[in-house]
Amino acid sequence: MKPIYTTLFFGLVCTVISAQTTVESDENAVDNIIETIFNNMSEITVTGYTYNGSPEAIGIFQSEGPDFQMGSGMVLGTGIAGEIIGEFGGLSAPYLNDPDLLVYQPSVSLYHCASLEINFTANSNLLELGFVFASTEYPNYTCSDFNDRMGVLLKPDTSDQYQIYSLVPDTDIPVSVNSLNSGVAFVGSPNPCAEANPNWQETHIYFVANSNQDANGIVIPGFTVPLAASMPLIVGDSYTLKIAICDANDLYLNSFVFINSQTVNSAFDCPLLSANIGDECENDAGVAYVTPNCSCTPIPGVPDIMLNAELDNNTYTAGDTLQLAVRINNFSTSVYPEYEINIYSALDPMFNPANSALLETYTGEEMAALDSLELIFPISNYNLPVSAQQYYLFVDIPAASGEIDATNNRVSLPFSFADINYVLVSIAPQYAEITLTTGQTSFDFSFNMYNPGPNVLPESLVNLYWSEDIIYNESDLLMHEYQGPDMNINENMTVNLELEVPQPVVQNPYYVLIVPQAIEGINEEIYYAVSKIQFSPLSATHIEKTDWKAFFDKNDALVITPGENVNADYHVSLFDLLGRNVLKERLSSNSGSVKYIPTNGLNTGIYMLKIETGSEMISGKLVLVR
Repeated sequence: MKPIYTTLFFGLVCTVISAQTTVESDENAVDNIIETIFNNMSEITVTGYTYNGSPEAIGIFQSEGPDFQMGSGMVLGTGIAGEIIGEFGGLSAPYLNDPDLLVYQPSVSLYHCASLEINFTANSNLLELGFVFASTEYPNYTCSDFNDRMGVLLKPDTSDQYQIYSLVPDTDIPVSVNSLNSGVAFVGSPNPCAEANPNWQETHIYFVANSNQDANGIVIPGFTVPLAASMPLIVGDSYTLKIAICDANDLYLNSFVFINSQTVNSAFDCPLLSANIGDECENDAGVAYVTPNCSCTPIPGVPDIMLNAELDNNTYTAGDTLQLAVRINNFSTSVYPEYEINIYSALDPMFNPANSALLETYTGEEMAALDSLELIFPISNYNLPVSAQQYYLFVDIPAASGEIDATNNRVSLPFSFADINYVLVSIAPQYAEITLTTGQTSFDFSFNMYNPGPNVLPESLVNLYWSEDIIYNESDLLMHEYQGPDMNINENMTVNLELEVPQPVVQNPYYVLIVPQAIEGINEEIYYAVSKIQFSPLSATHIEKTDWKAFFDKNDALVITPGENVNADYHVSLFDLLGRNVLKERLSSNSGSVKYIPTNGLNTGIYMLKIETGSEMISGKLVLVR
């Protein structure tokens, strides 16, 4: 279950938290965006436009943050545009399930959608828009079901089908929370990220963890580097450009897409600057060079070596690992052909090799072969971390005086451990729903446990309760009790629950509540997870409800014959006895039209079938025998 945190504000709320970024969002925002941004693009001539969504979700931004190199342009979000700088408020007119984004992930529900469609005539053979995707789903819900997504899409007027061009670099994979992130799954399985992008851990180089929110001027915890959406055109033809964004599977934790006010050139490492990493660039402060995060940074003297390093996070909990990414640009190998890189950990913010622990050493030759370096350090290296203690990683290139500038050869990365000394629990998949048959006396149930504090809770307690609502109270029926000290961090538990409950009412939902024990003085407020239990009266090997029919045929295909008056889409889901959703299909059919759904990969066993139409839900128990 996704925890929801509520903050109460009293008095006057300030709408701008940093001079680095401003947002203008009002009833004229869409007209201003067309006039000041798209009408000034020489590649196109705008002939019309349509905005769908809340007026609060779109605006014009200006930014000068060192890591957020977007300058100015348009922002579109699943929350109010001002949220990027700390404003809070609700949306007045969002819409659901944008059909052009659903094409790329049809199995999800999309909420808080907003889109801007621009009709234009092409004046050039290519339109390239610079964009950044940012989300408050980072990092806590990386690799979860809450895979918020955006799209820069284009279609010629001769077609009804949009094509998406907001892609992870060098792939045909649309950018989303799961396809482009830090490369670290915060909780649970990394499978959702691997399914979205098989190389998701390698493409983390295009992601920025926003550890410097004050300087960057936006409060979103993570965003991509500036990327380019390159769209081929035919001069004189008419097109529709669509920029869209939606929340996935819930209404919480918003995401945003930023579109630069000028077109870009994707042939460069840094499209917005039309430059490659290491190129000299213009800066009022003096000699400047393009750094790996695509900023134009002034550097005294000749930067023979430039070092860039970042952690995937700056606050960790027991059971986490630190993932360190290191990139080095050696701009003048003839001057400084040999170097080594050392990685230390320390408690002192002032670097001193004598009181630091050397973790790794690499030679310049090794670094040149790798281009970039990724290292993982288990938290166990720090024994029992103290929450209040500040730790440091130093990435250092030792050099003789005058060989390289001292500001370029060392990076200090502070981090700490979260003050979490209690158990967190979750259900996988999120909001799991299990269907049981009337008369069933037991079932297997799985849940995950996270972050038992090693110093405080050597014998943590987790209880499972049976409830008729989702609110925990002491009168709920205790079904199972689990207690350490053998409980492992991030452990998945499967238990068999006996249904020692009165005969259930088929129409009523029930719930299993997974509740950690509250420890006085440590975690006074508990966070628990909920799984919905539904009972079905059907137990046959096929179902027949009114005029619907469903069964497995001799080829093990799931055969479904809709009833009368079915002329729209309907959804088919199949669950195993653990409540896992093993098949999900969206079908469109006329009444009586038979559909055959392959079940490759399913084992012999009992499955619960659920069919949802716009007006009814049909469920039943089916037996598959291979």
